Amino acid sequence: MKMLNTLRKSFTTFVLVSLLGCSVISLYGIYNQNHMQNLSIQSFTAKDIVADILPPPLYLIEYRLTISQVIEGSISFDEAEAKTNQLEKDYLDRIDYWKKHQSYGLDTNLIGKQHTSALAFISYCKEQILPKIKNKTEITKLDIQKAHELYLEHRKYVDQTVILANNLAETSSKSLDSYMSSSITMIISIFVLTLIFILLVSKLIIKSIESPIKRCKTIAEKIANG
Repeated sequence: MKMLNTLRKSFTTFVLVSLLGCSVISLYGIYNQNHMQNLSIQSFTAKDIVADILPPPLYLIEYRLTISQVIEGSISFDEAEAKTNQLEKDYLDRIDYWKKHQSYGLDTNLIGKQHTSALAFISYCKEQILPKIKNKTEITKLDIQKAHELYLEHRKYVDQTVILANNLAETSSKSLDSYMSSSITMIISIFVLTLIFILLVSKLIIKSIESPIKRCKTIAEKIANG
């Protein structure tokens, strides 16, 4: 009975150690996967932002072009008004998107100075340029120059955001590569250490099993020899 109890304890210990080793590897794998996913999201978000604003938001490029077209008379005021209203809505929709989604610090520029300068450009066109065209009031060179200056101001902040976004994408990509490399090494190390530990425990278990058997054998031999 004592021998059976020893065998049961030894087997239970072996199973528990094996489960512990598998659990450690599994938990590290889950953590590793989540961390790499987060780094990937950062990288893709940065690239998404760059794609959204480089070249500067298509909506504002089109807005600037539409203003030029209506000034030179190649499109009517009604066409220009309808198109600029739609472009403004499309632009604001993208801003709302980034207000609701994680941008990993890029929002400081994206919906900060960059957005403020965009609104200044749009407001000036809506309040100064388009009303004059509607009322058939002469558009002066200063009006056009002011609108262009506001557009260039916005473009300046776009360039700053692009630099920040590219830096974030590069940093995240490098971190991901480095983390993947170190993770492989860590997983192999954990596996090797767990294997060594299991082998050591197995050796102790085998020894604990052999000892009672040897004692039984010795007793049996003594009985047999009288």
